[in-house]
Amino acid sequence: MTAQHAMQEPNTAVVTKNEVRGSYVSVYQPRKNELSGKVKYQMAILIPKEDKQTLAQLKAAAEAAKAKKWPNGAPAKLRSPFRDGDTEKFLKDGVTPDPDYAGHYWINCTADAKPGIVKLSQGQLVDSEDPRDFVSGDYCRVSLNAYAYDAPGNKGVAFGLNNVMITRRGEPMGGSARPAADDFADFVDPTADDGAGVDDLI
Repeated sequence: MTAQHAMQEPNTAVVTKNEVRGSYVSVYQPRKNELSGKVKYQMAILIPKEDKQTLAQLKAAAEAAKAKKWPNGAPAKLRSPFRDGDTEKFLKDGVTPDPDYAGHYWINCTADAKPGIVKLSQGQLVDSEDPRDFVSGDYCRVSLNAYAYDAPGNKGVAFGLNNVMITRRGEPMGGSARPAADDFADFVDPTADDGAGVDDLI
């Protein structure tokens, strides 16, 4: 491959400049995909509809994936990776839009290998190995790779998950639970005597 050809190769990689919100987070341990039956690391990312920059980044990568797979033109009726939270994600009643998804587009992202996960600590990026650091509802930046797939009756574009940078915590969703220390943080009293080291009374 010549240098000139390499420069023209469609760029399917993307690192979101703005933060997105994680949902159905399973990036520390893989989870079985209900549709495919495959065990993968996975999460959905929620992008506010007003975040034109991130949407443009992701759409450009998706278009690059199509051009790479089908250089002479993509087939019609491809499955899009972009889902509309106002019309495709509802509460159990099947009518009311999920308030966490409303006003957002969302994308499902998967990986066969565990993604790299980092967080800011004292101004530096450090690896995170603790599942409590990042749960559904938290915010992050992600690096993704768009790819096109072509199977009988199933053609489209999807996103593979490469790495995650945790940016901040959000309201838990989807049954995510916070560590106990978070729940009771407002009650911390550094001057309190909690009897540490004293034998329990029976």
